[in-house]
Amino acid sequence: MDGNGQKLQARARDRLGPVVFDEVPCVCAVIDSTHRLVTLNRAFGRLFGERLGERCYGVIKGRDTPCPECVAGLALAEGAVHESDEQGRSRNGDTVSYSVRAVPLPAREGDPDLVVLLCTDTTTLRDLKAELSEAERLAEVGLTTALLAHTIKNLVTGLEGGIYVVDVGISKKDMEKVVMGWEMVRGYVDQVSTLVKNLLQLLREEGRPPEAVDPADLVRDAVRAFEGKAAKAGIRLEIDVEEGLPSLCVDRAALHDCLGNLVANAIDACTWDPDIDKEHRVTVGVHEVSDARLAIEVRDNGTGIAEENRSKILTRMFSTKGMRGTGLGLLLTRKAVERGGGKIEFESTEGRGTLFRIELPIIGEREIDPPPQEGVP
Repeated sequence: MDGNGQKLQARARDRLGPVVFDEVPCVCAVIDSTHRLVTLNRAFGRLFGERLGERCYGVIKGRDTPCPECVAGLALAEGAVHESDEQGRSRNGDTVSYSVRAVPLPAREGDPDLVVLLCTDTTTLRDLKAELSEAERLAEVGLTTALLAHTIKNLVTGLEGGIYVVDVGISKKDMEKVVMGWEMVRGYVDQVSTLVKNLLQLLREEGRPPEAVDPADLVRDAVRAFEGKAAKAGIRLEIDVEEGLPSLCVDRAALHDCLGNLVANAIDACTWDPDIDKEHRVTVGVHEVSDARLAIEVRDNGTGIAEENRSKILTRMFSTKGMRGTGLGLLLTRKAVERGGGKIEFESTEGRGTLFRIELPIIGEREIDPPPQEGVP
């Protein structure tokens, strides 16, 4: 660019600067190193008020002291642009969400250090996200309610069928039918009990306080609860744990319920497997997968999960058991695992079995509050 071009560029910039500063839709202000507002654009005045000379943290945030992580201070100190998402208070006292970009102005000899604050009001976006989240929550509630209604209808139908068989047995003095009907009734009552317990657990959004848990002991306790059910079905229930594993810091009861759901499902998958010649087994194990994580695994060689159902298993209230299942068990398991900072995944081959794996973070003993010593408050 020749000399005339450079002069024209400089004049254009001088004329453009004030117009752009005042007419851009974003909120702009220039502050000095003491956080005083040196100049404001019209958008700033409309949102926060015309309050030149006052401290930016008082005008924008309603604070008496500077912000703990001040992007303007960082921009001045480092001579670099800094960005952040913030909340402030409008001139009317409303909460304002905004993203701010702090840009240090090139210093001239004798001039104070200055920073331009470029703020974009994101309050509408925040409100839209909140409305979308609420709409998604209500849609999920509606879907869950519909699925629950269907499940309850199936349970009631099963109970009515059992009662009918009992009535027929009584009228014909056929004890075999009475026993058969009573077994049906008892089975469906157990399902109602499980459904109610799962619903109560689903409604309890926050878990109990975490505690130090020996993962090997947790696995043994969960397996012990199902030894009778597995033996009655002729299924081998095995344990495969590494000894000396570090403790987990988790909600023990919630994790125990998670394991119970997985073991129960694995036993059911073996029980309902049409391959009667197979030696069915369920193996529950735990091992270290890294310095920071443990994996608890439940493996079975039962029916497996059909490919078309795999995407639904952990995402919503879904069951492949028909009238025998409520669809809440795996949903609750996923929620509890994620609440503990872990993840759950599975691998399955139809006709060959399924492996569910829960990975959880290891938390060192130094991060767990030690039990108080006797005589020490």
